[in-house]
Amino acid sequence: MGNWQDKTDTEINSAVKLVLISKHEKETDFDKFFLNILIDSDLDFCNNPAFSWPIMTENGIAPLAENGRIYGATTDTYEYYEPHGNKIYSHEDKNPLRAAMIVYLMMNEVNNATN
Repeated sequence: MGNWQDKTDTEINSAVKLVLISKHEKETDFDKFFLNILIDSDLDFCNNPAFSWPIMTENGIAPLAENGRIYGATTDTYEYYEPHGNKIYSHEDKNPLRAAMIVYLMMNEVNNATN
């Protein structure tokens, strides 16, 4: 796992896109349609909740804010809800959507070498 905090939003967006592409490489026509849109698009997962929120809800990633100054994201939302087994992923960033995408990349063990 790499040091995502030193990466630009563009590098994080590209890595998220690669994970999504790898998860949707299937045989159905819908998956092929989705892949073509995804490959040809320039989605800003770090700054647009319309793109990041579905990833967050599907993967149990919650945004965090503490005293309005510290932001982040985590998979540790409730003690009884552990969508990823006992592994908890968290990251702090001034941008909670960016933090959530870093958590998503951590969950998928994406290597920085893919950027």
